[in-house]
Amino acid sequence: MRIALMQMTYSHGVIPAGQVYDPATSPAPSSLPSLEYDETTMAAAVRTWRALEAQLSRSVSLLDVLRGSPGVFGADYTPTLTDTTNVALSTLAWAYWERSGDRVTVHFEIAIDPTAAVATELQISLPIAQDMAAATELVGSAVGDAGTEALINGDATSDAAAVTYTAPGLAAETFRGSFSYVLAG
Repeated sequence: MRIALMQMTYSHGVIPAGQVYDPATSPAPSSLPSLEYDETTMAAAVRTWRALEAQLSRSVSLLDVLRGSPGVFGADYTPTLTDTTNVALSTLAWAYWERSGDRVTVHFEIAIDPTAAVATELQISLPIAQDMAAATELVGSAVGDAGTEALINGDATSDAAAVTYTAPGLAAETFRGSFSYVLAG
């Protein structure tokens, strides 16, 4: 990993602004016993780090980049709901997704109003598109207010999450659940 630095003074000399520090070719941190920053340089460094972190925040945090870890990021989103089978009306209360490395997990609350007491399916669009070849590439579950359990699998035709359950009656039920899938490399 190479890190571009602002000007820093340390006990062995000066690292000029814009120079790249590469741990493979530069002195090891143990040979840099004391770094001295003046207030102006430190303030500029903080602004630079914050600007860089803001640019990276859509995929990973700056700290994760520096640590070499894949990063975690998440956000609210408004998925498209498709009333596939036996759904008179579906209403999104909220949805949140998070990404850690190549794994995406979605948490949601959705009210579903079935048309009959039979098999029911609702599809939820994905926050990060994924071309699915099999239903098992996306898995999850949800539970309704009345205790109805729903299974969530991927739909290879629509590349969406398919929430399936057997409606116990005609009453609308609010489901809370989550599902995960892995992004193709």
